[in-house]
Amino acid sequence: MLLLAAVAPVPGQDPGVPEIRGLRLYGRSRADLPVAFIRREPMTIEFDIKAGHPPDLELRFFHYDRNWNLTQTGFVNDEFHNRTRIELPFEFAPVGVKGYTYHYSFQIPDERLFGVFLFSGNYEVEIWDTDSDELLGRSRFFVSDTILRPRMKVDNRQEPSAMNPYYQVNQVEVAFTIPSPDTADGQSYFPLDFNAVDVYRNRELYRPRRIDTDDRDPQTFVEGFSTHSMVFRIDNILPGNEYRLLDLRNTDFYPQDRPIRSRDGADLSRFPGRPARDNNGASFLVDGSRYAEYLDFEFELLWDTSEEPVFVVGDFNRWMPDRGGPMRFENGRYRWRTTLRRGRYDYQYVVGDDWIVLEGNDWRTVNQYTALVYYRDPRFGGFDRILGVVKGQSPGGTSVTAH
Repeated sequence: MLLLAAVAPVPGQDPGVPEIRGLRLYGRSRADLPVAFIRREPMTIEFDIKAGHPPDLELRFFHYDRNWNLTQTGFVNDEFHNRTRIELPFEFAPVGVKGYTYHYSFQIPDERLFGVFLFSGNYEVEIWDTDSDELLGRSRFFVSDTILRPRMKVDNRQEPSAMNPYYQVNQVEVAFTIPSPDTADGQSYFPLDFNAVDVYRNRELYRPRRIDTDDRDPQTFVEGFSTHSMVFRIDNILPGNEYRLLDLRNTDFYPQDRPIRSRDGADLSRFPGRPARDNNGASFLVDGSRYAEYLDFEFELLWDTSEEPVFVVGDFNRWMPDRGGPMRFENGRYRWRTTLRRGRYDYQYVVGDDWIVLEGNDWRTVNQYTALVYYRDPRFGGFDRILGVVKGQSPGGTSVTAH
């Protein structure tokens, strides 16, 4: 599987260099972590460019280990192979749109652009303007083999040591059987080298929970280690609350060419609130018309001042609190301004590194979980691969389901 996240604009960019906006990367659906099976199913990359003429863009790919350290072997990080081969396809922005001039949407891997990834694992993509030799943005992604067929089970569990509502947690279990060489790809896989599984909630690419045979987390467990049938389990993932929804499609509510705020007023804390269904972190943008425009939007939160910084997170900043900086506090309100293309966005607020204090935590929240199974391949001096990816959904409801 190939899995990516939204772009990170490079600070301090030359005004004459093309500007990249609104990059999203996803798999089979827009709610997926950008995922594609190696040699089977690609993932989608979408972004907009504002420039005076179509730039000559190139994608460059870099392999990392499970902890995001660059893999130090030329066999895996082949700089000549790991880049796109031809000009990236684009469409002109609709007539009347000012926020961008070119729209890019394509799939990777692709026979013309980029054939196949030779090795699975963690990757980072860099988007370069070759005319100016400038880096426009970068983002993480993943490539997975299909050697394993993992199974996932998600339950509601009560954490006895926590107080309301923090006692409501999800238990995630990932099980798999290591195939023999004649049922896989002819390669022998050693049980001792399967020692880590990362679990992601929805599209929160920078918040994995790791289940590792080497850690001492009392809430993670590995059964059957060093055997051909293994189970990785984590007992205390907080489901949180369903995300908030921002809908910018209505041009009467949100007119063009002026800074805007939510027509419903400032947001409030939802800590005790009942969740309403969200889109598991996905964003759906207006496309193909003069209304596919970018707006200057200001998030506004009415809440007591905090010693910790407060952030807004969503697809627009890869669900990463530090991306774009914290909200500013003035006149009893937190504010944060950004540029968004018209569409529907899931989002929420984070205080420091606490995703619960403003949003709440509830078993009724339905999340999509994605698990990546890592394997330490001993070839070429050793490097990390991903041999299987599995998705599951939390049960919702109001009671314990774990047995």
